Amino acid sequence: MEFDMDRNRCSRRSHVTGRTYFYDVALCGKLTKEIFYDKLGCKMISLPLFNKQPEELKTVMDQWLYLLKHLSTMNRLPSFFDKISFR
Repeated sequence: MEFDMDRNRCSRRSHVTGRTYFYDVALCGKLTKEIFYDKLGCKMISLPLFNKQPEELKTVMDQWLYLLKHLSTMNRLPSFFDKISFR
C-alpha cells in the first residue's frame, strides 16, 4: 500500500514513528469472532511507514521492503542486494 491505514494492531512497527507497517490479517466470522479458515488471509504493508535506512536492514524482508519503497528512485541496486536471491 502506498498509504497509511492508521491502524495499530500488529507486531511490526516503524522504528521512527512506532506505528504499524506490516499487517497479517485473518478472516473471521462477525458473529462468532472465530477464524473462518486459517489458510485464507492476507498480508499488507504500508510502505510510507517503513523508514529503515540501508544500514538498519537486518532481515531479507527488510531488504525487500526497502527495495519496493525506493525502486522508483534507484539507478542501480545497492551493494547489499548482491546476494543470490536478488540476482
